[in-house]
Amino acid sequence: MTVFDISVDINTAPVYSGDPNTKIIKDKSMEKGDLYNLTSLYACLHTGTHIDAPAHFLADGATIDQIDLSVFMGECTVINCIGREDLTGADIEELVPQNATRVIFKTLGDCQLTRSAVFSLVAAGVKLVGIDGLSIGTEDDLVAVHRELALAGVVVLEGLTLRHVQSGRYTLMATPLKIKSVEAAPCRALLLSQGK
Repeated sequence: MTVFDISVDINTAPVYSGDPNTKIIKDKSMEKGDLYNLTSLYACLHTGTHIDAPAHFLADGATIDQIDLSVFMGECTVINCIGREDLTGADIEELVPQNATRVIFKTLGDCQLTRSAVFSLVAAGVKLVGIDGLSIGTEDDLVAVHRELALAGVVVLEGLTLRHVQSGRYTLMATPLKIKSVEAAPCRALLLSQGK
């Protein structure tokens, strides 16, 4: 089995415009004579590789601790979208295999989802959608894309790194930190492959 770590380092991950910057503070340091090392982290819950729960854009949406954990684990399809324009419903119908429940788009920053893409993903029965960008929606449709996914109960996985991963089928493991009543949480996202 091969394990692909598709998470970014939260310490060096780019921060979405307007979000607070990440701070890692060495509270205790053995190098400075303390008996142990102790570090504090201050970061937006949307920094780095993270899961968006429906509560991110819905006042009454499910929070991160209310989502069935099975959504974050299981068969997943990685789809190469490098060089494409922003994805539409027609693109989704062309690219997403039948019965896919978890889909990750490898874009290297080339594209994001439009509302029509979301409608097609929801119609196809997708329960988790991921992307290797800071946000899954285009700038013009940012709120609408997130809201439509949230209304359908689709979980969003953002901030991935996929340069070292080929398109194909994998097993995804991307459980978020357990934080009660919040709209998002960091996660360590892994893809498992049975190949060499």
